[in-house]
Amino acid sequence: MKEINDEIEINDGHYLEMMDRLHVQMSVLESHLLYHPIADKHKDVKRLIIRATIALVQAYQIVGGLAHDTTKKTKKKKTNKRGNSKNNNK
Repeated sequence: MKEINDEIEINDGHYLEMMDRLHVQMSVLESHLLYHPIADKHKDVKRLIIRATIALVQAYQIVGGLAHDTTKKTKKKKTNKRGNSKNNNK
């Protein structure tokens, strides 16, 4: 496992990338493990798979919130000289 390098600058794309990777893992758990015959037969195994899925969903939600907060801070509406949004000028 790689160590986090303090020299890497995080940008908005990293948040979306993380969300995508979390979604892929959630999909794999659901598609290939949650409804597997062994998980159906052994409820303790299924319970752990469900817990893992819940943890990934929670991580996805947290990263989504962070992405929203980060992009909200970095992107500002373009305005004209009067300070009006360009979309409202008609």
